[in-house]
Amino acid sequence: MNSRLLTTLLCLAGASLTQAAEVYFDTVSTAKTSRLHGAYISAHTGISDTGSIDTSERISRMGVKGDTGWTAGLKFGYMFTTPTVLRPALELELSYLTSELSGSKGSRNTYRSDFQAFNAFGNAVMAFDFEDQNTPSDDFLAKIKPYIGAGVGVSLTRNERVEARIDGRRIKEEDGGKTSFGYQVFAGLEVPLSDELSLFGEYKYVNLYDLGGGDIQGADFNLYTLGLRLQY
Repeated sequence: MNSRLLTTLLCLAGASLTQAAEVYFDTVSTAKTSRLHGAYISAHTGISDTGSIDTSERISRMGVKGDTGWTAGLKFGYMFTTPTVLRPALELELSYLTSELSGSKGSRNTYRSDFQAFNAFGNAVMAFDFEDQNTPSDDFLAKIKPYIGAGVGVSLTRNERVEARIDGRRIKEEDGGKTSFGYQVFAGLEVPLSDELSLFGEYKYVNLYDLGGGDIQGADFNLYTLGLRLQY
């Protein structure tokens, strides 16, 4: 295939996509079109349920587990337009989570600490919008928009107020200030409250690993959050 033919085919494909997008957006209201793309900011908070804990050898026999904690965060994103039900978006997420860790093996081997993580993740999101211009204004189910996403980033972790007893010897120290890598996957449902504001509920799995040479070397979490999103 010569370069002139390839250029012609690419131009035709681009023109077809442009025309499809114009036809699509001509069929929706101006208010709805404004919700299909653009910058947004969201805030969320919820419960942090600790999953598995990767520990050092010296406390591995204690079966350290995490209690239920809490989480909160902000997202800064941009949603892109498509002539389909798909709504891709890119986000920067800043979040915090905490959990109390504890474990024991008899009275001579005990451990507890307050684990904290400050996270920064870059997310890719795909939302599904099935609402159209024929949807009745009181059709609540049609307004619910499911979405999925995944992200990678870094985490600054601190393990404070450490109180441990190893073979009867008491250890009290802080294990903090470590930077690690992490990833997350999530899914949620979003419901518009107005043209600019929406409510969402989300489940998220977060894995933080390679936390350094301390007693807590990795952890994963299940997060259940509610939030508000403002699109402008």
